[in-house]
Amino acid sequence: RDRIIPKQIQDLLVDHTNILWIGTQDKGLYKLDLENHTFYNSTDFISNPRLSRFPVTAISEDKRGNIWFGLQQGGGLVVLKDKEFKQSFIDGINKSWKPALINKKSKKFKNSSFFEIKRLLNDSKDNMWVGAKGKVSKVEYLKSTSSYNITTYDSIKDVNDNKILNTVFALEEDSYENIWVGYWIDGLVKMSFDKKKKTYTTKNYQFSKDDPKSLSN
Repeated sequence: RDRIIPKQIQDLLVDHTNILWIGTQDKGLYKLDLENHTFYNSTDFISNPRLSRFPVTAISEDKRGNIWFGLQQGGGLVVLKDKEFKQSFIDGINKSWKPALINKKSKKFKNSSFFEIKRLLNDSKDNMWVGAKGKVSKVEYLKSTSSYNITTYDSIKDVNDNKILNTVFALEEDSYENIWVGYWIDGLVKMSFDKKKKTYTTKNYQFSKDDPKSLSN
């Protein structure tokens, strides 16, 4: 009990090994072993002190058992694999993706896409969706090369055809494989994908005083 220091809990995840991961705003990352009733703070299991300095605002587990952490204040996206934090999607020096983790055919990644991460979603195809400030990104694992392909959707528009620049606060997938995005102030967006044409469309739902059936404010 005396080791539970953080007051601002941002996200929780119970993984497949019954570990409760605790992301905090002020004290980084913690974990609680629910089998052994053992609590660990970040200095107990993180060798890189840099990771313990950032607010951990989003946690998700993929279908291969890797745990993903979304950080704020430029911390980027971090992957815990084989019980070690040995994969990071941000290079602290160059502010870019580490080349070993990205498909050679992928376009150059923009650091701003993952600067302020608020939400993560692992979809039915084992893609990891990242919700950040003004951007939604899909990280697709490529089995053939054990690397990742990244697609950033940074041109989503609102009902007035203006580009949405506010932060993503929620992500969810429905049974039709549509991705739903909840924004701060800018309402709800539905992303629909045409797999054959490799295109997507969006629809924005917002409150309108002239439409009693519109999304609540």
